[in-house]
Amino acid sequence: MARRQATGGGARCGLPAGGACARGAGAAASAVAHVTLSLPRVSVRACSPDDVDLLEQVIPSPGLSRFHERRFIEQRAGACTYLIAWMGARPVGHLVLKWYGCDDAKVRALLPEVPEINALGVWPPEMRSGGVGTLLIRDAERRTAERGYGRIGLAVGVDNLAAQRLYRRLGYADWGHGTVDGSWRYVSDSGDEVVVAETTHYLVKHLSPDPWEPIAS
Repeated sequence: MARRQATGGGARCGLPAGGACARGAGAAASAVAHVTLSLPRVSVRACSPDDVDLLEQVIPSPGLSRFHERRFIEQRAGACTYLIAWMGARPVGHLVLKWYGCDDAKVRALLPEVPEINALGVWPPEMRSGGVGTLLIRDAERRTAERGYGRIGLAVGVDNLAAQRLYRRLGYADWGHGTVDGSWRYVSDSGDEVVVAETTHYLVKHLSPDPWEPIAS
């Protein structure tokens, strides 16, 4: 099994999103199916069965992995909601909202029943820093608040200063218990499992009762 060190990422990409939903395995079905947000021509909605093949074509998974298919299966099981950002008929971003929280046992013990933003990505790269990631995050926060949770968390690579600035602007703060070592896996083109390790800061946001409350500058 190959192993390499990650260069850092936003909310960690590619981590498993399995496990039990903090509010019940079938709860994901109660989330609002579609919401149009403030970025012109971009909408966000939960992944549907018909989206999976298109996602793999437009935002391909690394190697032989099929991340989009796996995340949709986990959404169908109630473990997460897989949010997709669309510009017209083209997917331009994704986010996994993990209802059971972080995979790390220490984080889960200290932050019980805190859903986690995971696998945040925007594609193609030239669309990054254009607001798509923020729309995905805000939609995840809204869904989390609607289910009655008071907090939401995410992990960000210690070297990813741009993402850290974004999250802090959106109201996220360090959880106060040090860095968290994490990893994610994919299957290479040759069929080998590759483990990508990274050290992250864990950030938490206290959600407003009104999920559309303006963000403080």
